[in-house]
Amino acid sequence: LAVDLAAAFVTFVKGKYPGDQWKHLEALFGRLGVLMAIQPKQNEEAKEIANKMISMIGQMKTTNMSLSPILAIEAAVYNFDGCNSVREETKEGAKTAVEHFEKVRDICKAIGYVPGVDAAENNIALLKPTYGGGRKVSDVEYLAKRQKWYKESVQRFGESAQTTITTSLNLAGDLSEANRAIEAERLVAKLAATCKRVHGPDHGLTKTTASNLRFMKMRFVTIIWQTEPKRRKFQVRRYEEDEKRYFIQGQIADPRRTATEKAFTIVEGSFLPDLGTPVVCHGLEESAPHLNGKIGDLISHDEKFETYEVHFEDKSLAPCLVKRENIRILFELPDE
Repeated sequence: LAVDLAAAFVTFVKGKYPGDQWKHLEALFGRLGVLMAIQPKQNEEAKEIANKMISMIGQMKTTNMSLSPILAIEAAVYNFDGCNSVREETKEGAKTAVEHFEKVRDICKAIGYVPGVDAAENNIALLKPTYGGGRKVSDVEYLAKRQKWYKESVQRFGESAQTTITTSLNLAGDLSEANRAIEAERLVAKLAATCKRVHGPDHGLTKTTASNLRFMKMRFVTIIWQTEPKRRKFQVRRYEEDEKRYFIQGQIADPRRTATEKAFTIVEGSFLPDLGTPVVCHGLEESAPHLNGKIGDLISHDEKFETYEVHFEDKSLAPCLVKRENIRILFELPDE
């Protein structure tokens, strides 16, 4: 649905503002963001849009328009190109990605966007060891730098600036990859509210952040059928009224085709929540009753002992191993 809405918005802008290259560019940027967030592996259309945007930007540079916002989008497009190349998972893809990130770095230097320069240089440092040379940057170091760049961008440009929005979406993606879904969802929820308030509900950035938030609110599980060993992924939509069964939808294909998916209920304990799923602890009596009602992310899973390592949002609580029957999927985060 998000992909279709973004495409429809591009069509609307072309019809409503046929001669406004800037509005068309913003709409395409929103479309590109949705494609990369929802269908990261099916990226041919994203590549086509990125190439079109680079061509448009080249033409716009020859006009009397202010260069800074144009260059900011150009850097973001090259960043998308770099991420696309990384997903090829080849040495050639890594080399191409470095070339794109070098362009991002140079553009950010030209407009004085220090966090963008740091992010590009860090991406380059991460990729170069894959085809020879350079110290590998740890995941902890990388995430700490992302958080630093986000704070610097907020301080320098404000929460509603396009550069800050791009930086925060990148940070949210990195947090999700690190299975820190609660922090990622809260960040994007705050961002979506800011975009809607500042830019309005129909702005491309508002639509992009809202789409990202909808995806982050989705909860996924894996089911292992007794009759076959293959693992299958499903989306959990809600609890049923008895709170002992879940309403789920799937099986999820890649790319996803919701029209062909089936919906049914399944009993508690007959599936494995994906890592990174927000959960709430319950039923802990003798071992750790103080953790009941506490929320956290699933960081790792031990299938042999049927336990999950839970990292809690309350940082005063140490991570803890919790049995499967003592966690429940959290569909809506409580207010902070």
